[in-house]
Amino acid sequence: MTVTNSGDADLSISGIDLLSTDFSRVNTCTVPASPKGTCTINVTFKPSDSGLRTAQIVIKDNASGNPHTVPLTGAGLAPAVTLNPPSLNFAAQAINTTVAQEVTLTNSGNAQLSIGGITVSGTDSADFTLTHNCGNAVAGAGACTIKISFKPAAAGSKTAAVTISDNAPGGTNTIPLSGNSQ
Repeated sequence: MTVTNSGDADLSISGIDLLSTDFSRVNTCTVPASPKGTCTINVTFKPSDSGLRTAQIVIKDNASGNPHTVPLTGAGLAPAVTLNPPSLNFAAQAINTTVAQEVTLTNSGNAQLSIGGITVSGTDSADFTLTHNCGNAVAGAGACTIKISFKPAAAGSKTAAVTISDNAPGGTNTIPLSGNSQ
């Protein structure tokens, strides 16, 4: 931003305050600005969180109306994961037969979701397999499908989980899996 001395006397700035973790500043307003002279305050925005971020710069000077404030706003972008359904329960299934269900992964955020991996793990992970069309990234408001197949090798109750490693807050999302075989 440019500070312009619109008066007829030198403008002396005694302080420029900015209390914010999201905005920072560097200024050239260190010497008095002559009448009609200018100086520059460079403002950088690095959001610490998603959503609307606000702050203000307070300029303390010898001009009327001192101090002068300049509001600052910015929007922090972040991906967010929504899983529908958030867990899967497979009904009783005969041994060595396969049934499949799908989970829709939606990037409900406003920045790209980067996917580091989608895996099945847990005590009975060998009874569950997955395929997906998510690739390495899902655009903001985009979606993809994770298909989980359950093929029990032995009778009993089975549990596992799908783990999605990503750049959404928290870094990992999980889909609990359960099933029974007879």
